[in-house]
Amino acid sequence: MAPSITTIDGKRYAKPSFKERLIAWWEGYELQLRAIDQIEVGELDRDAIESERESRYSPRVECLIQVWGDGFASAGNAEFCCDLVRPIGLTDELSMLDLGAGLGGPARAISKEFGVWIAGLENDREFAKVGMEMSTAAGLAKKVPVSIFDPEQADLPERKYDCVFSKELLFRVQDKHELARRIEKSLKYSGHFLCLDFIAADGRRNKPPLKKWAAEEPARPFLFTAGQMNDMMIESGLEPRVARDITEDYLEQIKGTWNNWQQIIDAIAEFSNKDEIMQALLNELQLWTRRSEVIEGGDLKVYSFHATKRSSAKNMSDW
Repeated sequence: MAPSITTIDGKRYAKPSFKERLIAWWEGYELQLRAIDQIEVGELDRDAIESERESRYSPRVECLIQVWGDGFASAGNAEFCCDLVRPIGLTDELSMLDLGAGLGGPARAISKEFGVWIAGLENDREFAKVGMEMSTAAGLAKKVPVSIFDPEQADLPERKYDCVFSKELLFRVQDKHELARRIEKSLKYSGHFLCLDFIAADGRRNKPPLKKWAAEEPARPFLFTAGQMNDMMIESGLEPRVARDITEDYLEQIKGTWNNWQQIIDAIAEFSNKDEIMQALLNELQLWTRRSEVIEGGDLKVYSFHATKRSSAKNMSDW
């Protein structure tokens, strides 16, 4: 498909493609229209000779796959996610619940690494559907299923899981205390709760930068401080073990991904609906640019929390 043509003062110009405009925006320069007679022969048909392929997914999902990796929907690659859960000693004899499973990539990576059986729950209907399709395609339909749930009204089975894991979920949940109580009830005796989430820096929650960021998030954040997260776990019956500031590690994951922006754009350019995917890419880039700015400004932190179920004796149902 040849580039669009525009006419100004009787002269015909080739409009820059969305890819060219995105690169210019990223690099911070202004594109100039080029007259048709200034373009080399054959260049007008450059898009036509490029091989194109159909995306299996919506532009939003395809964008996330190209940015974060197959099955991933946010910062943190497979190695990063596996390292988060490595300390608790997962095996193929244990079960795990992944709350906010996204497209299921982290859960599948963890299952492949440790053999653990994982039930993924995701509140985005499209993500849950695609996540289940990906698990099926990977031969993990039974070992890592992904289904829809509402974190504000989560109906979790009692004393079923050895571990509950959540990544970038709780900051979007308004009634965190109720969800924490349900998580505690879903854990077996001595079960583990592992959580990675965005946290308001002490004394910063009501500051203008954090308020501005919150207003621009796709879903309204309900931020806690690290101290409030600790209190919430205690009140729900969990015993806090470790609260670790991993902000710098998380920032490295973000920057490491977006440093490959040229490869991401080149991959997206191969699709027949590249303009729609590129628009989704621009939205994703703006989202993570805003998040990075408020993190680097010290207002928003990223923490990993580890807690265990507090209980005085085993119940027979846990055996």
